[in-house]
Amino acid sequence: MNHSKSVDGGKAVLLVVAVLIALCGAGAVIGMITASDDGPPETPITVPTIDAPSPVETAVLLAADVKLAVKVTDKQCFGSYGCNIEYEIKATWPLRAVGRGTECDVTYDVRGFKDPQTGTLTIRDDGTFRDGTVFPLGVTPKSSTKPVARVTEVECRS
Repeated sequence: MNHSKSVDGGKAVLLVVAVLIALCGAGAVIGMITASDDGPPETPITVPTIDAPSPVETAVLLAADVKLAVKVTDKQCFGSYGCNIEYEIKATWPLRAVGRGTECDVTYDVRGFKDPQTGTLTIRDDGTFRDGTVFPLGVTPKSSTKPVARVTEVECRS
C-alpha cells in the first residue's frame, strides 16, 4: 500500500520559486525553472530585482568642522614678564565627518604665546582623539593673554 501523495507540477514550481526567493533574497533573478519533462512547457519565471543602494559616500572632515579649545592646566606668572603656561588641546567635531575605519591628523597652531606653536592631534572614527604634543608649554607676553588654537590642516587616511 502506497501512502505517498503526489504534488501538482505547478505547485512544485511555486514551492521551488518560494524557497529560492527565501534563500537568495528579493534581488535574485531566477531564470528557467521547470517542473518535470511530463509537465507543462517550460516557462521562464523572473523575479523583479531591487536596485542596490548607492555606495555610501566617504565622510570628509574639513578644517572648519574641527573646533579647538586651549585648556590651561598650569600657569606661573612673573609680573610684567608674562606667564609660563602648560596646556592641553580639547577638540570637538561632528562624528559623521569621520568615516568608518578612518583617522584624521589635524594640524593646529596655538597663538598668544611669544612664539606661535604647532601641534598635531589624531581624530579617530570612534569619536576619540590623541594629541601628539609631548609637553605643551608656552610663554605669554602678558598675564592677561589667553592662548587660542586654530586648525591649519586636516589630512585623513583609511
